[in-house]
Order: sequence, then C-alpha cells, then structure tokens
Amino acid sequence: MNLNAFSRSAEKSLQDLKGQSFAHQALQGTNFSGCYGGVLPHWRLFSGLLAHVTGHLIGFIAALVSYFLLSENFSNQLTGIGSCAILVILWLVLWKRGLGRAIATVTGAVVLYGVLAGIIAVAFSPAQVSESTLLLVSAFTLIVGGTIWAISSLIGTQLVVGRASVLLFALGIILNVLLVPRFGQSPIATTIAQAGNTGLAITISLVLALSLICGHISKTVLSDSSQHQILRRLGIAWSTLGNTSFYRANLTTANFAGTHLAGTDFRQATLKYVNWRGATGLRWARWGESQLADARVVELLTQNLGHWREYCSVDLSFTDLAGADLCKLNLAQANLTGANLRGANLEGTTLTNVTAIGADLTEARLTGACLQNWSIDASTQLDRVDCRYVYLREHPKPGTDDCDRKPATGEFEPGDFVRLYQTVVDTVELIFRDGIDWKAFHASLEKARQANPATDLVMQSIETKGDGYVVIKLKVEGPDSKADIHQTLTQQYEAQLKALEGSYRQALESQLNKYQEQTQAILQIQAQLAQQPRQVPENIGQSVIITFPHGSLSEGFTVFVQVWSAAQTLLRTQVGSLPGNPKLLVAYQRWQQLYQAQQPFFYDGMECNTVTNFSRVEFNQTADSVLQGINTWLNSPGFQPIDQCLRSALEPAQAITMTWQMDDMALQQLPLHSWHFFDDYPKAALTYSFLNTRHIPTVKVQRQHKRVLLVLGMADGLDVEADKTLWQSLPSVTVRCLVRPTVQKLNEALWEAEGWDIFCFSGHSAFQGDRIWLNEKEFLSLDDLKYALRQATQQGLSLSIFNCCQGLKLAQQFTNAISTGITVMREPVPDQIAQQFLRYLVENLNTQTTTAHAVKAAREQLQGLELDFPWTSWLPAIFEDANEI
Repeated sequence: MNLNAFSRSAEKSLQDLKGQSFAHQALQGTNFSGCYGGVLPHWRLFSGLLAHVTGHLIGFIAALVSYFLLSENFSNQLTGIGSCAILVILWLVLWKRGLGRAIATVTGAVVLYGVLAGIIAVAFSPAQVSESTLLLVSAFTLIVGGTIWAISSLIGTQLVVGRASVLLFALGIILNVLLVPRFGQSPIATTIAQAGNTGLAITISLVLALSLICGHISKTVLSDSSQHQILRRLGIAWSTLGNTSFYRANLTTANFAGTHLAGTDFRQATLKYVNWRGATGLRWARWGESQLADARVVELLTQNLGHWREYCSVDLSFTDLAGADLCKLNLAQANLTGANLRGANLEGTTLTNVTAIGADLTEARLTGACLQNWSIDASTQLDRVDCRYVYLREHPKPGTDDCDRKPATGEFEPGDFVRLYQTVVDTVELIFRDGIDWKAFHASLEKARQANPATDLVMQSIETKGDGYVVIKLKVEGPDSKADIHQTLTQQYEAQLKALEGSYRQALESQLNKYQEQTQAILQIQAQLAQQPRQVPENIGQSVIITFPHGSLSEGFTVFVQVWSAAQTLLRTQVGSLPGNPKLLVAYQRWQQLYQAQQPFFYDGMECNTVTNFSRVEFNQTADSVLQGINTWLNSPGFQPIDQCLRSALEPAQAITMTWQMDDMALQQLPLHSWHFFDDYPKAALTYSFLNTRHIPTVKVQRQHKRVLLVLGMADGLDVEADKTLWQSLPSVTVRCLVRPTVQKLNEALWEAEGWDIFCFSGHSAFQGDRIWLNEKEFLSLDDLKYALRQATQQGLSLSIFNCCQGLKLAQQFTNAISTGITVMREPVPDQIAQQFLRYLVENLNTQTTTAHAVKAAREQLQGLELDFPWTSWLPAIFEDANEI
C-alpha cells in the first residue's frame, strides 16, 4: 500500500483501518489519527455465528451431564455426579484463582477420583467403577475444554459484536436445550425426554449453571481483572481474527491520536515514540510481549490522569510523553530510558531510582519532584527545564519532616537546575616532563577515582613529545571540579613516586627512554616505541599486540605494535597510523542490514532497519566491498611500517597469536581475520582485547575431570538442548546444567568451592547485546556477576563461551570484571550456526595449542555452511587479556 495515499485517505474516512493488514510494513511517521480499527461486516457475521455455535456447545454439555444423571446405569450416574463436581470446582477456583489454578485443581480432583476408583475396583471388582472412571475422564476433557472455549470466544465475540453476541449465545443454548430433547433421536435426547419435566428441569439447571459460569467469568475478564490474564489473552486473540493488523510493522513516531484500536494486532511491532494520546481500546489490543501489554503504560500514554496514583517500576522506555500531565504520580523505579518528555508536567512526581538515560526533558516542569538516586548521563536532555526546587529523599529522615530539599531555602535561579544536575563532561590534561612511572600513575588514578566516586575518569589519549615529555588527557564525566581532580591526581602521583622511589628509582633513571612497565602500562610502551631504534630480532616472534590507543573508524587511528617471543621477550616495536575510512563503515553497515534482513529466524528482539528488497547478488557484492575495503585500508602508507615489521619478525610456519587492542566497537565488528596478512601466515590466530582492562592473574587448577557450568537461558525458538547433549557426551568432563536459572542460583553456582574450568551460556541476549536472558522474568548484565566471576577465576575458570547474539557489549562487560578468555558472536546468529560453532570449538579445544587457535579453526569450519547461511564465518570472535603475555 502506498503510505502517502493511505495518509490522505485516512483523513477522509474513519473506516480505512477496518480489516486491513499492515504486517511487516515500514510505517515510520504515518498519521493514523482519528482512524477507526475493527473488522469488516463478514467478520462480524462470523463472530456472531461463533457465539451462536458456542451456545449450542454449552447446551450439549448440559444435556450430556443431564443424560448421565438420568441414566439407569450406575456407572453413568457416577459419571454425572463427578461431572457436576467438576463444574462446581471449576467455577469456584476459576472465579477466585484464575484459569491455571482451576485446570490444575480439577485435574487433581479427577486423578484423585481415578486413584480411589482403582483401589475400589481392585478390592471389590465392581465393573461400574472402572467404567465410570473412563467416562469421567472423557467428560472432564469436554467440560473443561468446552467451558474454556466458551468463555474465551464469548469474550472475543463481545469485543467484536458487542451485546449482540450474548443474545446469539443465549439463542444457541435455548435452541439446543428446548428442541433437541423434544425432537432428537439420540440416546441423550431420548433419555432426557423420557424423564419428562424432571429431565427438562435438570437440563435447564445445568444450562443455567454453565451459562452463569461463562457469563460471570467473561464479565470479570472484561472488567480487566488481573487474575484472568490467560483468558484475557485468549479472548483478545479471538477478537483479532479479521481485525486490523500491524504485526511486525515499524511504527516509529507514528500518530494514533484519537484512534479506536480494540482487537488490533501489534505483536512484535516497533513502537518507539508513537503518539497514543486519546486512543481508545488499547487495553484490548494484542500486544504480545510489548511494554504496552501493561495496562498502566496504556493509561499513561493515552490519558491525563489524576494525582497520587501508583505507577512503580513501569516501563516507559522510548515512549512519547511529550506534554503529558504526570503531576504528582509515583513513578519510582520506572524505566524512562530514551523517553520523550519534552514539556511534560512532572511537578511533585516521585522519580526515585528511575532510569532516565537518553531521556529528553527539554522544557519539562520538575518543581517539587523527588529525584532520589535517579540515573542520568550526558545524553539526558535538560535544556530549559522549569524547576524551582526538588527533593532528594522520598521519605523524610527518621523523626523529622526533612526530605532534603534543594535548595534548602529559596528557589533555583533560571539555569541553576541544569548546571547542578546535568552530567558534566570535560577533559583534564596531565603533563609529565621527565617521563612517567606507569605503576605510580595507575595507583594515583585509582586513588583519584576512590576520592571522587561520583565522577568517571577515563583515559582518552596520550602524546609523547620526545625527551621524556608526555601529555595524558583524561575524560572527566561528573559533577566534581576539574581543578580539584587535577590537584588530586598530581598530589597522589607525587606521593606514589616517593613510596616507590626506594624500590626502583635507579631502574627508572637508567631506562628513562624505554618506559618500563610493559604489561600494565601499554600507553607507556607507546612512548617507548617512538624513541627506540629499529632492531633486527634474533628470535622468532610468537605473539603480537597491535594497539589502537585512540581514534575512530571515521577519523583514523594511531597504531602501535609489539612483537614478543615465546620467552616473553619484546623483540620488535613499531609505530604507524591508519587514516579515517567512513566508506568502510558505511559498507559494513549496509552489509549488516542485508545480513539481518535475510535471516528471518532471529528472536533476540534486536532493533534494526529492516531491508526487504535485496538480492543474494547484492548481499555478496556488499560483503566483497567490505573485504576489499579492509585490505585497501590496511595497505595504506601509514600502516606499511607495521606490516613490514610483522613480516620481518614472524615466520609463516610459526603458530602466532595476534591481539588487536582497541575500544572502538565499529572496528571490532569488522571481519579483520580477512586481512591478506593471514593468508600469508595461515597459523596466525586473531584475538581482541580492550584498552582499559582489570588484570586478574588466572589460577591454574589441576582437576581429574574438566568442570563445565552450562547455563540454558531463555531460548524460545532455539534448540539449546543440542548444546546440552554435546557437553554431556564428552568424556572426562563433568557438566552441571542450569535451565533458566534465577540470578541467585547462577551466582551461587559460580561461587561453588570446587570451581569451574569453562562457563557456557546458550540462549537469547537482550537489549541489543547488553544483557543475557536467564528466564521469563530476569535478565542481567555481566557487571551484575562481577564478584562471582572473579571468584570463579580464582578457582580455575579459564574460558567463557556466550553462544548468543550480539556479544561485543557482553565481552566489554566481561573484561571489566575478569581477564580470562571469552568467545562471543559479533552479530545475531542463526541457531544452526551457533550449534555447529560450539561443536567445532569443543572439538578443537582438545587439539589446538591455544584457545585462540581453537576459535580460529572452528570459525574456518563454518565456511562449509555458508551456502545456506552466507558470511556467518564472520561472526565468532575471542577476547583475551593482552596482559597475560
């Protein structure tokens, strides 16, 4: 459908959305305001017919139970009594506890009856008891299944047809009950008719009971009772038949103001920044796992609510609340990440522990709001916020009414609030004229971080001017004064120098132009590289570290290389550079879009620009342009000294580990293993490392059997059982498998005293690779397991495998905690590829000399599957700590 034409026609008629399907369409910014969703007339007729047929079903169930009660056969009578008991139990438990508990209770009652009947049958051998058990099981299936069908269809048809569905339902019951006993020829009709008025009375009583159950429960569900969510979803699913559908559509910034959308299908649709103001029927739309499945979110997005209402922990991330009246609401622990709150009224609102990273609060009103422990960063927009005062405590201090008002007296002047609460981002420059002691500098930096916990100090760049003149730039992000931080760092550095003077002052003076501290002071090595003359190595290089201390793919990099021998001797160093290459970045992003579009089986909720019109030829051409761009870029003049240094110091037949050390994620995503250098050095394995890592020495633990901790997280649509079978089939390996564990159980497992050699997670990642899904309710980042992972490392953990999608951010979190190896996937990964990679990796861990070479072999083996899954051999990557060399 032409979207422009649709937008024009939608303004002319309120019927344009009825019965229409916009599944998988890109509808960003489309104006649907004032339109009316719903079903076409023939679907309304179908719903009415469904309600009528459901009435016949209820009448038949009542007639069947009546037949059992009126039958002269003892086993039938027992079945009738049991069926009545099922009806009573079903109604009471369904009314009070919901569908799940009702089915469980009735099933338990039938099982108990079956056990007792079996005991009686064995002890006294009455055939009627055994026969009645079989009949009751059949009746149980019909009664429970038919009742659930009737309730859910009655809910769905009422949403489509309205009150008319109740009348059609009743008409079906009347026709079935009054006409069948009189004119039917079946044993059921004959038995009821022979009983005369008694049979009719029993049948009508049962019909009334069943109708009361269906009517009462459906009315409860339609009143939005929280205990009937399963029935609610079933009813909504009924109502979506033939209704308006936006399944998997991209509705970013679309406008649904004033639109009626009951029964509309929004499952898996992209709903960022949609305008829902004044929209009706949203609580009866089909949302799937969307945040709008929470009725509280719908209320906040569609209505101007009263004051003092509770909305704790509500998820409002990436929603459009511009101009919304949220005055004096309790939004404690709410997720406001990326929310549009421009001009919103938040006066007196409780914002305790909210996450507002990336939120736009431009011109919002915050006077009297409680900002206790709220989370913001530099991306949070606070321009022109209207705020006279705020509170930093939700509840008064004990014995007082003090909620920590800011300012304590008076009001903020214009701009004071922004200056006080907007995250400060700035730079501190440190100048060292006589060289730098990197151990002392590292210790002083840690002291400064401890002294300023509210401020993040991040190494930004280092420059060597010659003659020992070094300039270090630190990015300062936080409220503390630059001058105070500079003074603290300078004083701490001088103090650390004095503390270390007795131990290695003499060594520092003799090695002033070489800059010692080779493992923890990579930046110091960079300064050394610029001064040392080129030497011809005497030994064969085995390990290489290529460092990108600062820069970006768009602006270019300064590059430093170190070549190490097997004896951990530094053989060669070289300095080079790479120019900016935005074309390569654009080429990879285009390949990334085509790769994601041709893989319809990704389930990790990733957000991407879906491409629907592409060919396999275009996909391959885009991949070729990425490969050509990488090799052209690495052949640039500034990088040639590094290439020559490597070729002169390394032997092609030697097993080599090459570590690329950088923080730029765009560079980490590139398939750098396709560099032509690796064709000439086929035994060179590529690993990655981050610049600022926390080095924790690994502990080698000798065990009779390798111990593997396998975690199977959320895996809808994935065959993680194959991973479990693989691990359990290995000889001399002890495997413990946690299936969808809680955070607490996973944490306790990592802390076990016996320790682990390998940690493997299989399942879905979340939030575009920021988290891993453990179970239906819990996901976590690896920062949340920091202490458990460190403990596991001290007990022998040497390798972690994350067999899930988009793991680069997980790798960064992991290396912030510990320094052992971790394998991840750069992009979303098909389930079949994830299974095969894990199998290849496990096999190669037993045959290759290093983990890096095992990953290299496993990645290269994936090429055999690329006919069906093109370019997936680009995905695996391993991160290791360069300090381990």
